[in-house]
Amino acid sequence: MDNYSMEEKTIENIQIGDPEQETTLEERVDKLTGDFFGRGKKAELHKGDPDYWKTYGSSIEDYDKSFRAVLEGGHIVDLVRDSNEPVVVDLMSSTEAIASLFGQLSQSNKLGIAVSSEDDRLPDKKRRDDQMGIKHVPGDLSQPASWKTLKETLGGRKANLILERGGMGVQSLPFNENFYGYVFNRLWEIVSEDGGTILIQGSTTHALEQTGIRVKEWVDLLKSNGVDVVLDVGEDDFGFDYTTLKIVKTPESPKKLPLLR
Repeated sequence: MDNYSMEEKTIENIQIGDPEQETTLEERVDKLTGDFFGRGKKAELHKGDPDYWKTYGSSIEDYDKSFRAVLEGGHIVDLVRDSNEPVVVDLMSSTEAIASLFGQLSQSNKLGIAVSSEDDRLPDKKRRDDQMGIKHVPGDLSQPASWKTLKETLGGRKANLILERGGMGVQSLPFNENFYGYVFNRLWEIVSEDGGTILIQGSTTHALEQTGIRVKEWVDLLKSNGVDVVLDVGEDDFGFDYTTLKIVKTPESPKKLPLLR
């Protein structure tokens, strides 16, 4: 990963590759995982099973299943149960998971922000979210304007918990180290240093490394710089092979996440 000195405007200029390369990548990932793009044997086995495919709009308990390995026996609700005024950000998601989480918390002045390309909430869901302190921000993680809007919506507060469980949606993200370096340091800016936690789901480690994204090396670098991080590269409770990361920020953490060169 490159140094986090890249200009905001350059994120829009990241080149993912020509169509032939992307087709080749798609075929490689399909062979490696049997899951993505809906062509693997496992996908055929689960065809028509809504529990297998459904991630958008699911509950916080489903998130627990996806992050089971990096939670190491805990639950997501435990990460914010003791926060005075919990702030939770959920990327590539509707407001449903945050609503599910906030329904288990008794604190006041909670703030939840879901970021996704479209706001598809019906009026009753919007009323519920207003009552629970949950907002939706239309956004695209590759666009600096979306990060600006997210920061403005936070209103100076820091997130106690940042989630991203995009499921197959992660395949729409650029396979590019610059992009991931940019995104992770953006997240690092808005997460609380008082034990704020980032839970991220990505493509398989093998698939990422096939395109030059050296996840395991980066995790080792984070650990050597005193960052509390847990990596899992196995299968989640839904039968998907995903890379999952848990990163915790403390007062002793570096101001910026170190990146591979």
